[in-house]
Amino acid sequence: MRNGVIVVCAAGLALSGCSRISESRFNPLNWFGAARSEAVVTAPASLIPERGGRVTVDQRGAIDQIVGVELSRTISGGLLTATGVDQSVGGFNAELVLISREAGTLTYEMRIERSGQDAGTTGSPAARTTTAAVVLSAQDLAGVRRITVQGASSAMSVTR
Repeated sequence: MRNGVIVVCAAGLALSGCSRISESRFNPLNWFGAARSEAVVTAPASLIPERGGRVTVDQRGAIDQIVGVELSRTISGGLLTATGVDQSVGGFNAELVLISREAGTLTYEMRIERSGQDAGTTGSPAARTTTAAVVLSAQDLAGVRRITVQGASSAMSVTR
């Protein structure tokens, strides 16, 4: 026992002369080094990407009238479906675009792309009717009491 105590004391004295524990690599606080401040590089505000990629600008307009809105429950949240009637036939690529989310209300705008060939061609309301839908998760619907879908001249809402 006496020999063990002497060996431990001798080892402690030998190690204490080399360096302190706070500067040692055995100290976990020294593994990542000291914190340094770095300059923050901000990217210039530009619509043109630096690497030559494409920027897509939505040129679709709002559909004229919203005639129906429905929120159907799904296992993972809900399915918001909106039906709108445009002024002329030939509309395509309809989409519900989120405009705002504030105070428990989601506001969507129903946008539609119009073909240049059919502009001004009026037909029956059935020929001018378009339907679009968006899937909403349970997280999207958390805290939401009202969903509004708007067009160019009208809007409709559903509430929970």
